[in-house]
Amino acid sequence: MQRHFLAFALSILAIAVSAQPTVLENTWFSEKGVMGRSIVEETDRFHLSADTRLSWNNRRYSVEESVVLDAHGYPVKIVVSGISAFGAPVRETFERADGTARWNSLKESGQSTEDGFYLPADYQAATLTALVRAIQASDNRSVKLLPRGYATAKPVATQQVRQGESRQTVTLYALEGLDLMPEYLWLDQNLSFFASGEPALGAIRKGFDIDVLRRLSDAKNEQEKRHMTEMAKRLSETYDSLLLSNLRVIDVEKLVALEGQDVLLENGRIKAVSSHPSNLTAERSIDASGKTLIPGLWDMHGHLSNQDGALYLAAGVTSVRDMGTAHESIMRIEDYFHSGEIMGPNIYRAGFMDQFSEYSAGLSVKSLDQAHDKIDFFADNGYRQLKLYSSISPEWVPELVEHAHDRGMRVSGHIPAFMNAGQAVDAGFDEIQHINMVFLNFLGGESIDTRQQLRFSIPAEQAHQLDLDSEAVETFIAKLVRNRVVIDPTLATFRSMYTRRAGSVDPEFSHIAPNLPPQYVRSLFLGAEMDIPKEQLDDYKASADAFSAMVKKLHDAGVWIVPGTDHGGLGLALQQELIDYALAGIDPIEVLQLATLGSAKLVGAAHRTGSISAGKDADLVLLEENPLDNMRALSSTVLVVKGNKLYQPAELYEGLNIVPFAGRLPGHKPAAGL
Repeated sequence: MQRHFLAFALSILAIAVSAQPTVLENTWFSEKGVMGRSIVEETDRFHLSADTRLSWNNRRYSVEESVVLDAHGYPVKIVVSGISAFGAPVRETFERADGTARWNSLKESGQSTEDGFYLPADYQAATLTALVRAIQASDNRSVKLLPRGYATAKPVATQQVRQGESRQTVTLYALEGLDLMPEYLWLDQNLSFFASGEPALGAIRKGFDIDVLRRLSDAKNEQEKRHMTEMAKRLSETYDSLLLSNLRVIDVEKLVALEGQDVLLENGRIKAVSSHPSNLTAERSIDASGKTLIPGLWDMHGHLSNQDGALYLAAGVTSVRDMGTAHESIMRIEDYFHSGEIMGPNIYRAGFMDQFSEYSAGLSVKSLDQAHDKIDFFADNGYRQLKLYSSISPEWVPELVEHAHDRGMRVSGHIPAFMNAGQAVDAGFDEIQHINMVFLNFLGGESIDTRQQLRFSIPAEQAHQLDLDSEAVETFIAKLVRNRVVIDPTLATFRSMYTRRAGSVDPEFSHIAPNLPPQYVRSLFLGAEMDIPKEQLDDYKASADAFSAMVKKLHDAGVWIVPGTDHGGLGLALQQELIDYALAGIDPIEVLQLATLGSAKLVGAAHRTGSISAGKDADLVLLEENPLDNMRALSSTVLVVKGNKLYQPAELYEGLNIVPFAGRLPGHKPAAGL
């Protein structure tokens, strides 16, 4: 579901500067091969247009854009229209006349008399073309954005590329101000888009193949690593011994809060936990009176990138189960995070598999023999789990499950199309991803093609009608308990999809939106994600509430719940997942247990992490407030410990252009270089 994808990917397209009409086409790739194209036309230096059409997994994206510029290269008129990845319409206009800029979209409306470059909420190729040019033409390489914010772009590397007789000199630009981290794109000498991303998800000018994209991707990754390594040096701190004194410790093993505790850390491990005052001593000590210490949080459904580490750590997430990032990428990221070159959580890998079809995702297999080979590949490379996706043939499932189990891997995933959850459990599934798959067990999972967006829309329309106390539901839950099947609900993601509305900020994340960069909020959290008929708005909201009620019912019945986000690296989304569990009625201390010790147990790491006890790894989060009083206190992180490294979330957030959610820890010195 990777909701960051379009905000990143569509921000990278540009076109050639030419006095003559120019048309450039860019080819988009996924692991399956070509996934679409974008055609960008410049009729003259005042008029740009773009037409983007993409198809991947079960998403179909089609958006057109036209831009009119003034003599300074700033927009005076923009029209954007089309259909977004989850079906919501895209309609946006901007016009500047008589000194006033006015904009209107399904996400927001407004006006301003200030000068600035208007960037649409759903910005596309043509406006990005004009923006990059305007930045490079400015005196300080910075442009004020409308409605809010600033954007910069600077060259960081140059490459010579060749395809047959074609040669290009291309420059890598780091574009900042649109997301939490720099976005990287390769431009030619005319400031035209040439390439961006990786072979598994990226684009390159038509006429140049995926091998050229791979080479440029490697160079981009090196620059990205350089930026992240510099951040790690500035914003992390190594300690030998540290005493946290007079704090509240949440004991997720005994499900109690212990007041007035001292916790001694030495060389990345918990040396002792004792009542205050104690005779514990250390080279450094922090008076944590009134604060709460919890184990490091886990996101059990992540999709990692190089840039996610700092955002996870700032939110107190010290461990992530990656659910299917391409092998080459996740191994590189794991190496970076483990070595400390880049800040990031501990990683636990699940291998991803789908069967090739019109709707398949990732590097899909085309035969059962290939599927078995892939299982062996994952097992040989240390993967702990196999994740099956929607296009897998139901007939394959028992054989694949048996093979994976024989190789010591658990099996989880979407319920394959034309199969229901009960059948998947009977076939040996150890875990089910996404709470909608549970509901589809009762809403026609065998008879509908859940490779398509029906797997989202049918539960949205009908979940609220399901009697959660019915015999069918009780029997199914008993089967889950009997077979020790784990549920990874990604509840906040679905509540977001079903409750977002045109003209307002996503209610799941409205409380954190004021702290986030404005363009990031406009791209990711503003407006509707699905095309919901007006007469069904209440049904979608009621179904979101039914999802919450089902998670509570599963938990109360003894089904093992693991909190995950399916949200890229936004650690704040994991916090919202836990907030939703608490709002559903699960006891807050049990929620914390699910997100710490329970998750550690599932991946076989509870002997060394997941709780606050002597001998375990120092994966810890110090909070200004008490999450047992209000789960939103999870955002009040003032110190994060991962092994022998210390991180101050206020500094991490500031490095990500986010307003911190809590102050700095009194008496704790800033990290080096700040």
